[in-house]
Amino acid sequence: MGGYVYGEAASASSHHVKAVSSGVAITIYEGQHEPRPMLKATIFVLVGLLGLVFGGEFFVDVASGIAINFGMQERIIGLLIVGPGTSVPGLVTSIAAARKKDAGMVLGNVLGSNIFNVFFTLGATAVIKPIPLDLALNSVILIRPHYFVAYISLSKNKTLGRLMGAFLLAVYIGYIANALMS
Repeated sequence: MGGYVYGEAASASSHHVKAVSSGVAITIYEGQHEPRPMLKATIFVLVGLLGLVFGGEFFVDVASGIAINFGMQERIIGLLIVGPGTSVPGLVTSIAAARKKDAGMVLGNVLGSNIFNVFFTLGATAVIKPIPLDLALNSVILIRPHYFVAYISLSKNKTLGRLMGAFLLAVYIGYIANALMS
């Protein structure tokens, strides 16, 4: 493996290639920035992946331990700790992209993550062990009307503004409250 990888996420240069996968952006430029050797970048990626795998296992074990110690249901720990906790890297990536006014990265990250989680993660998990469905957690029934409202707002303004952002946060809080009460 040869070559160099540059760690910037955006550039005014017309000579760059951007690859986006799982909320990570890598932009390769023609001679504008200090390069990182490909071997070093590859090692960083592999170490990061190992950290994610072992960190994820550790995180789920600790969260389950908390649930048991406090007598909480595992689904509540999943909703309140594990779900949001595993989404923090995507949140950080989206905030960084929003600050750089890279709406495509924000939407790609959020939509890509959701599509991956719903179809791949849920599907792969069900292939390994069937998952009993709990109607109290059925997000399609609860959230579908909110998707419609968000779509109408976005199609009119072509922008996801602060008011709609606050609305989406309220929907999330309502979803969690509904799940906790059921």
